Amino acid sequence: MVRNSDYEKNEAIQIITIICKTAKQQGKPYTHRLLPDFLMPGCVIRLDKALEAYKLTQHSCDIELACQTMLCIDERTARKHMDCIENAIQQANVKLAETIAQSPEAGDLPDLTPESTPLIILTSLRDAFFRARLRSGTATTVPSILSFLQQIRWQFFSNRPSATVTTKQQPP
Repeated sequence: MVRNSDYEKNEAIQIITIICKTAKQQGKPYTHRLLPDFLMPGCVIRLDKALEAYKLTQHSCDIELACQTMLCIDERTARKHMDCIENAIQQANVKLAETIAQSPEAGDLPDLTPESTPLIILTSLRDAFFRARLRSGTATTVPSILSFLQQIRWQFFSNRPSATVTTKQQPP
């Protein structure tokens, strides 16, 4: 389910899943889901709407505006998603800066000022990294900021222990 911004209601979407029979027979992970970059793991609020709300409220703390943009009612929900976006941006910045610093062929670190917002830093790091990859021929396109944030969010989501899985023996 994902929140539809046209109707302000949740609607089902289809996710394409590729199943590898050989990997399944070998007991290895055998599914790969092709997800749209607006999807936020475990949530009906769209990542693109959360990022839009983050951009709108970056310099002002208008939580009501964030709620309207994300189509949520509770201000706590808006704050939670704004914090998640901020955290994902910071994590993406660290990962890209580390990659660029460790590999000279990954490009030069961009010139940034102390006034640069985390989102501007992320955009600059992404552009520098992919300019170098495009020059070397190891990339053909530059992924969107949403793609970066989605990957970070999925890593967090997949590393989180499930609330339904336990290693303790349960009585019948």
